[in-house]
Amino acid sequence: MGNIRRAGRSRRSVTGAVAAVGVLAVAGCGQAVGSQGGEPPDRVERAADALVEFGVSGVQVRVSQEASSRVVTSGVADLASGEPVAGNGYLRAGSVTKTFVATAVLQLAAEGVLSLDDPVGEWLPGTARGEGVDLGEVTVRHLLQHTSGLQDHDDPELGSEAYFHEHRWDVGDPGETVAAALGNPALFAPGEGWAYSNAGYVLVGMVIEEATGQHWAKQVHDRIIRPLGLTDTFWPGNSPFLPSPHATGYQVFEPGGEMVDVTDFVLNDTSGSLISTAADLDVFLRALLGGALLGPEELADMQETVPLEGDAYEQVWPNGAEYGLGLFRIGFESCEGGYWHSGGDIEGAMTRTGITDDGTGVVAFASTQVRDSMESLIAQNHRMNDVVEAALCD
Repeated sequence: MGNIRRAGRSRRSVTGAVAAVGVLAVAGCGQAVGSQGGEPPDRVERAADALVEFGVSGVQVRVSQEASSRVVTSGVADLASGEPVAGNGYLRAGSVTKTFVATAVLQLAAEGVLSLDDPVGEWLPGTARGEGVDLGEVTVRHLLQHTSGLQDHDDPELGSEAYFHEHRWDVGDPGETVAAALGNPALFAPGEGWAYSNAGYVLVGMVIEEATGQHWAKQVHDRIIRPLGLTDTFWPGNSPFLPSPHATGYQVFEPGGEMVDVTDFVLNDTSGSLISTAADLDVFLRALLGGALLGPEELADMQETVPLEGDAYEQVWPNGAEYGLGLFRIGFESCEGGYWHSGGDIEGAMTRTGITDDGTGVVAFASTQVRDSMESLIAQNHRMNDVVEAALCD
């Protein structure tokens, strides 16, 4: 892939005692090998190796059930140095941030600070109307569930290497993001369809700040991060850098293109800016789905789902996918039932998390973005789904 050399062979397996399951993978090209000690690789190891064979330079898989856990790694953390993948390196959580934000909003609703059925325009009257979008008709619930009809701003250059380099240091402004989105026609009337909207969650952040008088990230920290002891999870503000250890993030922007280092960039909004680790994401999702963060009524609200719409989603999750408030429900392909999922695609990384109905498994995953075509992106998603299912179905 491109003219970056192929990475050396490397995989480690570490056991521990954390009651969670997580997967973290990071970007590039590489080759996979079998497990240590000459033992044949198990299903999780084979799935991790398949990602490396596909073009991901390093993969970390954190798998825990009941009282035991292990970390499987494959490939390398950096193509140039050949540095091994850290067992619990820092990662960009991407849209897992949305699940943190939705949890904070549901807590505020339980306290009577706001209601899920409040019109957004009542909280933000200065941004109440756009082209075909009337925020007086859009509720907080609509934003959390991506049923508002709000369309993200679609720059034709978005996703190109030139656009990334031109804008990687830009400090985002929530008002500008929302104004750009409101300049687009509504995709449908509020509640009459489903379409993923990052700008919708930026609006949620603005509502949180209006309702509480505090920045959304402080609310997330005080309500979730600090009580759970997530010492490696934080909002980076306007800093473009990840703490160490972390893997280098790469992206393929066009067919036949090189693996481009996209590790450092500014991302500060509500839609996907948190930095975390696989271990912290394990703790968060287990606490959330276990009822430690929300009461029964609020958790039921979060888990009340609507079907996803769009061919790409059907191709990624052929057994069906639905969306609640900041949380997906995914049907397994290789075993019965399904799992709750939060994840994010971001420059140089993908993050995937999941937890089964009985709470015995959680997965957190991040890898490079092979975005040279929609076919490549869907193929990479399928391989990541294989890792998730290997961890949760066995």
